[in-house]
Amino acid sequence: MKNLLTTSIISLALSASIAFSSVASDNPADQINSQADYNKEITDIVFYYTPDALAFYSGDLEKLHSFIKHEVINNNSAFDGGSIPIARRIAAIMPATDLPNSDWANLELTDLNLLVTILDAFPVSLSETADTILPYKASHYVVVTAKRNTTVNGESIGYANIGGRYSVIVATPQANYLLAHELGHNDGLMHSVGDTDRKLTDYAVGTTCGGEGTVMWYSGGAIFSNPEIERNGEACGEAGVADVAASYKESMGTLFANRSWPFLYNQTIRERTGTATLSLPSSNVTEGEDLTVEIQWNNAPENASIELYTQAVDSGASLDDYTQTMVRVHYTGEAITTVTIATTDDEAYELDELVNVGIRYGSGVSTQADVESITISSDDAGQPGAFDFSAKTLTIAEGSSKEITINRTGGSDGELSIRVYTESGTATSGDFTSIDETIIFLNGETSKTISIETVNDSANEGNETFTLNIEADASLLGNDTTLTVTIDDSADVPAVVTPPTENKSSGGSSSIFMLLATLLTLLIRTNTQQK
Repeated sequence: MKNLLTTSIISLALSASIAFSSVASDNPADQINSQADYNKEITDIVFYYTPDALAFYSGDLEKLHSFIKHEVINNNSAFDGGSIPIARRIAAIMPATDLPNSDWANLELTDLNLLVTILDAFPVSLSETADTILPYKASHYVVVTAKRNTTVNGESIGYANIGGRYSVIVATPQANYLLAHELGHNDGLMHSVGDTDRKLTDYAVGTTCGGEGTVMWYSGGAIFSNPEIERNGEACGEAGVADVAASYKESMGTLFANRSWPFLYNQTIRERTGTATLSLPSSNVTEGEDLTVEIQWNNAPENASIELYTQAVDSGASLDDYTQTMVRVHYTGEAITTVTIATTDDEAYELDELVNVGIRYGSGVSTQADVESITISSDDAGQPGAFDFSAKTLTIAEGSSKEITINRTGGSDGELSIRVYTESGTATSGDFTSIDETIIFLNGETSKTISIETVNDSANEGNETFTLNIEADASLLGNDTTLTVTIDDSADVPAVVTPPTENKSSGGSSSIFMLLATLLTLLIRTNTQQK
């Protein structure tokens, strides 16, 4: 059967409209070890990233992984929004250069037939040796690449086989719903009622509502078409016309369960019957030495594997300090697999720095003790100095701003970062502009200034205070790391109301006389009653 190819094109002006932020930080389906443990049908995805996709994220594997992970999360969010009992799960993320006979430097995004040829030739049988193949089949294979070509009116951002298992998505600055869109094509969904290609159902198409598209519409969106959902008072679908949610749900017990078109290639997920545990022989290493990581296998089935990765820590080691890693590690029959990760020996003085090492996305095994921290110690001597504010207190007129200097004394060796942040006192966040930022001192730098701004209001609050604080390694803190800021509210003293000048006309004098007479009469009556 020849699978049709569909192209997703979005105008450059609309590209930002589908760049939705992810709705969660983790994908629950990634933690599922058995289909029997979950109330949704799980479909596994193997991702291949091209060199230019990694280059799009400046060579940062973490950013690439974050994009992929949140594309999956967003796809599952769209499923949840329509009560569709399917969940996507990451099976593996691998460099596309691992595929045989692939020339990714010359492969055009439009040449999906070549991609299909490459992937079809890639052995994924459980009977193959673990060091040359991914040891299980997945329901979907997705290539992540950078933009390759443009059209006159738009930019190609994705391709997919209709009713197939292959698709291509373009790397973007933040996750959107492009994966949900392209895998929707794999599942037999189309853009609109005008599409005449074979579909999951006649109404397995996208639409618009509330001025925005749904997932399968040309411009993309965050929900699948569903007449039970409204956006800005408009139904996001029509029964029997545009209803992807119903199309999926009606197919679960028939086409999906029987692996019939368009779900011909859906695979049952591999059960995680064993465990893989991360272990560090040492949690400290000197720069220039290799980090040693051990994977301990227990009851691991043949061809089990996990992904080993490194992860940056806030204010920790930079990517220049170690070899960033995201690689599959395969079980070869030995109880322990040892992997080394190189660190960089440089000449710059640095404090001890942290980097995380973890394992995830197990095939045949669940992951235990899946994240550990390693300290990289510098072998270079130096005097980093200590950080202080140039004053202990500062007074600022309400609505004004002033600068304060941060001094680095006692040494200036090495590039160091500190956190500077405000905390409320009697003054709350509405009285000043909050600060929470990382300030980097380059090697040799001894001072920096930071501006503190207060907010003017009409309330008479009196003087109020808040603090500005320095946070850093304890060895870098001086004596004056807390600055007390007073907001001077004296300009808001209430105005003195001066009564109007007394009218000295005869009418005014007569009024005063009558008032005194009335008071005298009341006094006489009171005395009479008391007698």
